[in-house]
Amino acid sequence: MEMNKTTFRLFITLSLLSVLIAISYSAVKDYQYPDLIQQFLDTSENVLTWLDWISLVATLIAFCANISLLFFSNIGRFIYVICIPFTLIVPGLSNETVITNQIEDLLFGIDTLMTGFIIALCYFSSASDYFQQAK
Repeated sequence: MEMNKTTFRLFITLSLLSVLIAISYSAVKDYQYPDLIQQFLDTSENVLTWLDWISLVATLIAFCANISLLFFSNIGRFIYVICIPFTLIVPGLSNETVITNQIEDLLFGIDTLMTGFIIALCYFSSASDYFQQAK
């Protein structure tokens, strides 16, 4: 199947929407945790570590690079592929406890699948030709 520019841009837009929905839900969720977990969350300190800052910067750069994919930017594609591993691996290196619910896990799972799909489209579909032409 031939991947035209409109379809590719639709997938990029869906990817951007999935990450925005996942982050928005994480920020505003009003989920009632069991009492013991809620007490832990209330008493724990929320201090950002240097790994959190690296992850945040990589996420912002990857988000901007994702937007540049709408314009078939070759450098944006390269930056996107370089930053994505940082956004996925660096948070796991942290020593802190992270508590999520099923909806949050589902949303971030969809975002991760969309990210892999976008990378595959960028390099292994006919859409990769558009990046070569954009030079």
